[in-house]
Amino acid sequence: IPVLNTEQEARILTVGRMIHPSNRTFRLETTLDNRKGIFKPNLLALVDIEDYKEPNALVVPVDIVQQEVGGKHFVYVKGDEAPNGFLARKVYVGLGESHDNAIVIREGLKAGDEIIVRGARSLSDNDLLDIQPESHE
Repeated sequence: IPVLNTEQEARILTVGRMIHPSNRTFRLETTLDNRKGIFKPNLLALVDIEDYKEPNALVVPVDIVQQEVGGKHFVYVKGDEAPNGFLARKVYVGLGESHDNAIVIREGLKAGDEIIVRGARSLSDNDLLDIQPESHE
């Protein structure tokens, strides 16, 4: 409640069935702890709704996930060592939910895989990687 500079976490009890067409709002109902009597009718509340949670999710930027003509999704990772460096390895991935330019990878990658971000769109499987030191511009 911004005017009172207070926050409270609560469970949503009911959600309206209709979205108001002019302002894209909907009704929801919850209960607040008002033992101190500070909440009054018609106070404006800003509500953040957590509608999805996946603990320990593996998340990557959505723009590094590529798609083949057949619809399969993939990313490139740093693969096996070659005489002159490392090879790019194409890894097919199963996708989950996405939000704010990030997407959950449900299958295909594991913790510790080094995902290729820059230049990945111009790679093919088993291309020799030219790894540059990271610049902090």
